[in-house]
Amino acid sequence: MEGLYVANCIHYMNTMPDECVNWVVTLPPYDDLRDYNGYSFKFEEIALELYRVIKKGGVVVWNVMIYQKNTPSMRSNAYTNCYEFMLVHNKNQME
Repeated sequence: MEGLYVANCIHYMNTMPDECVNWVVTLPPYDDLRDYNGYSFKFEEIALELYRVIKKGGVVVWNVMIYQKNTPSMRSNAYTNCYEFMLVHNKNQME
């Protein structure tokens, strides 16, 4: 499959054959920290489908959140992050 697809990932991935995608960039909802009008985030279902459709050696970029915190909260006397994380996985390393 070639191209850029913007769709409900669960519905669209269900139509795809196994190991047909070289790489995926995804930005799922921010878990249970915000209200998405009743939408529930199905982490395990999305992760299993991503694993199924990604080719061996393929890459999944799981963007946890894209923004810079202008005023990061202070945790006692510890350093804190002023950004969010992006997780990058290679299918060969996920097994």
